[in-house]
Amino acid sequence: MVKIRTLANQNIEKLDQKEFLMLVKILQEYQNAKRKHHCLKSRHEGYAVILEELDETWEVIKKGAGESTVLSEIQAVGAMVLRFMVDLL
Repeated sequence: MVKIRTLANQNIEKLDQKEFLMLVKILQEYQNAKRKHHCLKSRHEGYAVILEELDETWEVIKKGAGESTVLSEIQAVGAMVLRFMVDLL
């Protein structure tokens, strides 16, 4: 665990403020999804969930949604990619 924390700290130090904030937002969304939904059970399910989130992002982009709406949708994509990695790989 110490090696993981050291590696994480070394990489976090290289991030600028915006990069760090975006990762925190993805982690928050990931934790919310983890509390609300069961683990992904297959790569097919994981792909479908990521695709659904990506499609939702595309829909708000096409509608000309504001930055906060697009950010909310795209952080859900990032969270589901992380969920796929944790649950299935």
